[in-house]
Amino acid sequence: EARKKNNNVSWADDLFKSLDVNETEFVGYTEMKADAKVLALAYDGEFCDVVSVDEDAKEDVLVVLDRTPFYAESGGQAGDEGVIHFNGGEMPVLNTFKLPNGQHAHVVDSGNVELTTNDVVLLSVDEQYRTDIKKNHSATHLLNQSLRNVLGNHVVQQGSQVTYKNLRFDFNHYQNLTDDE
Repeated sequence: EARKKNNNVSWADDLFKSLDVNETEFVGYTEMKADAKVLALAYDGEFCDVVSVDEDAKEDVLVVLDRTPFYAESGGQAGDEGVIHFNGGEMPVLNTFKLPNGQHAHVVDSGNVELTTNDVVLLSVDEQYRTDIKKNHSATHLLNQSLRNVLGNHVVQQGSQVTYKNLRFDFNHYQNLTDDE
């Protein structure tokens, strides 16, 4: 229940370890839209051939495709959002993350539509969302270099979180920063 309430798909790694399909081809450096084939679907911790879920469902659906323009969550950077278009319907993509064998899982809110394994779909990345994340990603690099310039080369990034709204940058330093620093 807690997993469902918090939109946690931690079951995915265990389930998808057994999935025998190729890695997802990432085309998102050059394309923001792409046709793709549905390789696998999972709902409520199980594989399924067809997803048809009513609007009141509390669990998101994971969609694995042969190719994608959606950047997967990695290194503290949020995954892309957007839309999967198919058969006159659409599903919002709420997040994208990598699975253990190199596939990308697209977390979708299925609503009242039906999606089937082997369907061909059109993927569209939310370009403004991606642009905002890219700005904050670039800002982490600028912040890292600025800290090294001011505090010294011993400053090393220890983690970060990069979203469309903001960034968090963790680093080690030997003492508290001064107001001038």
